[in-house]
Amino acid sequence: MLQSDNPLKDSIAELKAVLGDGYKIRETIFLLESQINSLIEDKIGGVIDPNDARLRESIIKKKLFAFIDGLKKEDTAEFQKEMNDNLQRANDLYLAKKYGAAVQIYAQYANLITDSEIQYRLGWMHEKGHSVEKDIRIAADWYLAAADQNHALSCVRLGRIFEKGLGGIWQDEKLAMKYYEDAAELDHPYGQVRLGSIFMKRGEEEDAVYWFRKAANQNDPYGQVKLGDVYRDGIGVQVDYEEAVYWYQKAIDQGYARAEVRIGAMFESGLGFYQDLEKALKWYKRAAEKGNSAAQEQVDRIEGMNSVEKNVQLIKEKWNKSKLFQVLRKL
Repeated sequence: MLQSDNPLKDSIAELKAVLGDGYKIRETIFLLESQINSLIEDKIGGVIDPNDARLRESIIKKKLFAFIDGLKKEDTAEFQKEMNDNLQRANDLYLAKKYGAAVQIYAQYANLITDSEIQYRLGWMHEKGHSVEKDIRIAADWYLAAADQNHALSCVRLGRIFEKGLGGIWQDEKLAMKYYEDAAELDHPYGQVRLGSIFMKRGEEEDAVYWFRKAANQNDPYGQVKLGDVYRDGIGVQVDYEEAVYWYQKAIDQGYARAEVRIGAMFESGLGFYQDLEKALKWYKRAAEKGNSAAQEQVDRIEGMNSVEKNVQLIKEKWNKSKLFQVLRKL
């Protein structure tokens, strides 16, 4: 309540609390002084005796804060537009991979950001240490804020953090499953594959196959390889090499090197095909050219074997042509 005949002077602290630091305090107070003087001069429309301080105080405060409310709405609209424009600029910078410039703008509005995609981006930059200090806990906080708004990829990132126990955060398979399941229910294929993988590890094969198939049917190459694996190995389904190759081929059509490694291994071991080391090497090389290190190891191994065989053959040929061999043949 105001304590004297000078409402403006006695309510500065209250005005600041209402307006907040983000508004133009000095300009607002100047306008308020003008409004209050006007109210006092016309004796509140001639209804209230200006000598009755208590009633005058009540009426002035009611008018005063109605006026403040109007100013807040004007300032809020202006501030909101400015914030939205700046955040759009930050989004453009982020997409251009100019993370440092983007995070500087995002940081200005950190306590006001409600957009789940921006919350995810702030989490991702903190997880990876892009233009900010790497901090998994801060990343997890941002992911949680976005996940609460059903942001699927944030659920996936949280699932991974809890599955691996990253950044000093405790490892918790139940929480990992919870967030992977949230992502899976939002039709995120990676969440579906990771959920299926945890089910597989727990021996719940039918549930695993269900989620692998959901991801594969979304044309996700990782899901297609996992579904191919269960048909190749007969886990939760009957062994079916033709079906396995079908799913591997769909992943290969998208340039997925891991599927090429699977086909190479089938040719090498004779699963579903006649055994053919030359064709196996061809598939391994295709995957290795895409940067797959496991495939390169197989290439080096097979080429090493071939090199030994060639050396043995060369030695045999030299021996057969040697004079000593010719002499020994005549004995």
